[in-house]
Amino acid sequence: MTKHQSLGTPYGIRGYPTLKFFGADKRSPLAYSKQRDLENLVSYVTENLEKERLKLQNGEISPLTLEDISGIFKNGAPK
Repeated sequence: MTKHQSLGTPYGIRGYPTLKFFGADKRSPLAYSKQRDLENLVSYVTENLEKERLKLQNGEISPLTLEDISGIFKNGAPK
């Protein structure tokens, strides 16, 4: 990674392509380590989205609001 290194470094990104799943805890994305084919990628995303949906349904996390998203763009990713 030669350009915008400061964006990837906090998440352990050292090169491309690097795939990470950012769930509710934006400080700890999950690394993707399966085969890089469509079937495995769709399965990985579906499984992790379901886990996040259940956390939301059980009240473990709060829904993301437009204000949250605006704050990310104004202030950068959470530290």
